[in-house]
Amino acid sequence: GSRNRPDIVVIDKVGRTAVIVDVTIPFENGRDAFDAARQRKIEHYAPEAVLLSQQGFRVTTEALILGALGAWDPQNDSVLRLLGVGRRYAGLLRKLAIADILQVSVEIYFSHTGPDHQEDAVDQVLPRSEPQPITEEEEGDRELTPTEGRQPVFVNPDSPTDSPTASS
Repeated sequence: GSRNRPDIVVIDKVGRTAVIVDVTIPFENGRDAFDAARQRKIEHYAPEAVLLSQQGFRVTTEALILGALGAWDPQNDSVLRLLGVGRRYAGLLRKLAIADILQVSVEIYFSHTGPDHQEDAVDQVLPRSEPQPITEEEEGDRELTPTEGRQPVFVNPDSPTDSPTASS
């Protein structure tokens, strides 16, 4: 077997489909950079796709791509729909992911420029916000609740990316 561990794998045993998704944060060097990052992920997880295909699944391999400077790849929206993520929840995910990336970028910037009060400077530029609980209205929009035959098999908690985790 392969030692590759994608961030997200969703298997529909009834529909005989599998979706492999890995998160990547390339440097934003034009549209081609995102396309190249997606292609690298698809090629990297080809052995897993072949293995699942040999087990009778129709396999889709995708990437969620967020630019190192906060860009959101428009193709992420279709990837999230493929995973069953509702429109409002996808919008919230987009905002939170971009905010986290910008926070880290600011911290990296200040670590290189070396202000005397780096932590204070970062908080002034981009204040940290505490995660807010999902409201009942937002909860109703989520489509990630496992259903008969279609449930997340695993979301890799050991992955180097900080992607949300779920368990089966």
